[in-house]
Amino acid sequence: MDTGRHRQQKYRFSLILLPVMALLLTAAIRPSMAQYPQPPGGQPPFDEQKVLQLDPGQKERFTQFETTSRDKKKKLIDQIRDLRHQLWDAYQAYNLDTKHVKALNRELNKVQQDLLRLHYDEQIELRKILTADQFARLQSAIHQSMEAAKNRWHHDDHGNPDWH
Repeated sequence: MDTGRHRQQKYRFSLILLPVMALLLTAAIRPSMAQYPQPPGGQPPFDEQKVLQLDPGQKERFTQFETTSRDKKKKLIDQIRDLRHQLWDAYQAYNLDTKHVKALNRELNKVQQDLLRLHYDEQIELRKILTADQFARLQSAIHQSMEAAKNRWHHDDHGNPDWH
């Protein structure tokens, strides 16, 4: 087997997986309360004011940040979902329209890049709103909330759902 060709195939496979992994990581690492699943009552998994002790100016900026973040993220995630559906549909045809599929892939990569850029921008903005101590408390509360959610389900030693 030609090792150069094998390396090229591995590289191509890695390039395909990179955006998918980036999206999964983005979904797993949530920078603001706007991105956390909320219980049916619509309340975040912990009391922001109690944990963060925001002053009135910070509270206003933080609330605006959450709203803007949620709206932008929802729009991008909806676009990604739509593009993936279009791509899936395109792959169902025996006679593959390669130009269309490539265009969809380019658009999907662009939107995923926009989502990663948004995540980065959110991280910068969050640090402009919160003090270092508030940020540390937020990260701790998020971690505790995620652990509590994880512990509501049975998982094996690797963190996978245990259906037994």
